[in-house]
Amino acid sequence: EALGARRDPARAGGGGGVMDEVVQREAADQVSVAAFVGWLFSILSLVVYMAWAATPDALLQAAGVTYYPSRDWAISLPAYVLVLFPLYLLLFTGLTMLRMPSFSSFYSIVDEHTISAPHVDGLFASKHHVPDVGDMPIGAVGRMYQQSSGRLRALPTA
Repeated sequence: EALGARRDPARAGGGGGVMDEVVQREAADQVSVAAFVGWLFSILSLVVYMAWAATPDALLQAAGVTYYPSRDWAISLPAYVLVLFPLYLLLFTGLTMLRMPSFSSFYSIVDEHTISAPHVDGLFASKHHVPDVGDMPIGAVGRMYQQSSGRLRALPTA
């Protein structure tokens, strides 16, 4: 495939498409190299860890290795990781929940992404009408709930 053969159809006008593609390919190559180096480092770390954990002290001293951590860490380190990872997940889940507005807050109903439905009354009056996309006001939802004798009105089927 030629270097400039594919262009993004969503991009408007000229705008140096060949150079953009070269920059994107270079960035992708950098990410690939970084991922490969990370993979190599993790494999090397695992091999060194397993060698340290499984090699007898006499063999390490014969190889000239005189200082290394206590073998207790061969069990303690994975145990710490196995305990701390779920705690990490719980901590950030809890922090996310603390930052969320309460259910009674106005911001849990309306935010900057709200698209108000233009015609709320009679929204489901016709079986053959597809309503416009939009967020229904909480008052309209409450009225529909009350009108349907304690349960939400089902969407009409064709």
